[in-house]
Amino acid sequence: MEKDILDKLNAELRNGINSEKDVLYFMAEARKMLDKGALGQYQTLRFYCNWVLHTEIEDLKDFFEFFVEVSTLVKMYLAAPNASIRRRLNFFVSDFLAFPRLKNELRSLLKEKGLSDQLVNDEPQWRAFAKHMKEIIIDSPLILDSVSKKVPDNRLKSFKLTRKSILRLPERMPFIAWEIWINTSPIPMTGFIREV
Repeated sequence: MEKDILDKLNAELRNGINSEKDVLYFMAEARKMLDKGALGQYQTLRFYCNWVLHTEIEDLKDFFEFFVEVSTLVKMYLAAPNASIRRRLNFFVSDFLAFPRLKNELRSLLKEKGLSDQLVNDEPQWRAFAKHMKEIIIDSPLILDSVSKKVPDNRLKSFKLTRKSILRLPERMPFIAWEIWINTSPIPMTGFIREV
């Protein structure tokens, strides 16, 4: 089975990943490959694989630490709002969702499996891949109802990337907004990450 997955990934890399459909297929096959390996390895890649394939996550094993930390920072901020906690939250979320981390983990996986790394080393190919990833993720908010069952005093309702944030940047700026919706506020907590 692993050989079949490698063959499919290799074919996809050879043909080029040029559309959202190609990215979805590649990420689904990459996820199958990750399921064959160590559970703790490639956490960011696994996060993105799951996000492009699901809108509501029931099993948090790959997301648990991330959402526990986000939930903790949100609770700290709501209890005593200050710029330091807000910066920590923004840095944590932005760092975890940053495309450079996805790129590095994809590079490692491709190298480990002996696959072509042109996708991550050729800047125009990487930009196209990242653009399609972003568009898929924007269309797929994470509904976090199941987090409440596993994280005590959780206040997170949903988490998403959006172009329709209440905080808008000029369109020419290369950022997209992330929003954390909480159950005690009519407006989200918002920050920004680079598009590519």
